Amino acid sequence: MSIKASEQIKQITGLSLTIGGLLKSIREGEKLSQQEMACKLGVSKQYISSLERGLSTISPKQAQKFARTLQHSEPVFIKLALQDELNKYNLKYIVDIHHLQSSPERQHPLPL
Repeated sequence: MSIKASEQIKQITGLSLTIGGLLKSIREGEKLSQQEMACKLGVSKQYISSLERGLSTISPKQAQKFARTLQHSEPVFIKLALQDELNKYNLKYIVDIHHLQSSPERQHPLPL
């Protein structure tokens, strides 16, 4: 799923996609139980359940790992992980991410 696809879901349903919603959609699409998905991702079934219900969030690094394991879009997973964190604290920002190519002059974050 692309970032554009997740934005289209929001336009159609009026709901924002979350990392838990994405994991649940992938799990159900692949006809996996929560236990099977947990085993595939190397986490507990309880953690998958907590993510799907929006009770837990994941780090961007863990989002990248999940995306790679599931062979899905890393930018989408990372964006949703970051957005969930902002939403958790009721911070009214929208995450927009871009992949930076490795280069010597890009080793430090850009100033705000």
